[in-house]
Amino acid sequence: YSFIFNKLGSWPAHDHIYPGLTMVITVENKNPSEAGNTDSDTVEFRSWNYQKQTQVIKKMARDDPAKAWQFLKSSFIVKGQVIGHAHEFAHMIGNEIYFQQGLDGIKMCDDKFAFGCFHGVTEQLLSKEGASVIKEVQRKCLEFYPPGQTQYYTGCIHGTGHGLFTLKGLDVKNALMGCDIFDEQYRGYCYDGVFMENSNIFPESIILDNTWSFCDNLDEKYHLNCARYMSTSLFQKYR
Repeated sequence: YSFIFNKLGSWPAHDHIYPGLTMVITVENKNPSEAGNTDSDTVEFRSWNYQKQTQVIKKMARDDPAKAWQFLKSSFIVKGQVIGHAHEFAHMIGNEIYFQQGLDGIKMCDDKFAFGCFHGVTEQLLSKEGASVIKEVQRKCLEFYPPGQTQYYTGCIHGTGHGLFTLKGLDVKNALMGCDIFDEQYRGYCYDGVFMENSNIFPESIILDNTWSFCDNLDEKYHLNCARYMSTSLFQKYR
């Protein structure tokens, strides 16, 4: 397949089979003096290396986390399409939101970048307060994002799973037991957070000669959520 671009600018693209694979095609005039103005702050930011981007995001978040969150979204969402990988930057902003506003700051977050902002707030909360605050997390998530009005409460609770995985020393079973403190109807979102974090960090936990043994070794109530992240683990391990 070929396509000829006839307009200057940056154009996002992704693979429909593997939506996580993205790129940006930048169309420039060969004569810079005749090119359109593509040197906006967000375009420039995307051109920087990860280390420089991290320094900028952390400073912006310390100065004004709300402004940093909006800047991140304007930088990595182009014409409704997420381009690049901003999940870790969303974590950083969520961390700073917690430092400045506590758990109440979670209402600043939304579902962009795989709920990374939620993850950042709740992981810092758990690192400071421990698993005893899980019921308070549930109360706040449901207060700020009422079921029936929005689905954001799912990402809010899901983020706690990420934080529990870190809090429990990267031990899946202990992290899942922490999730069980949530009311039963909300536990699955937390389980997903644990398995997602595990699949990103430890894809080798999948055993080559018996792929399902990892899930089989867990209590049956965790099997559905465990299976949901098998494909992610396999992709991370064998890509």
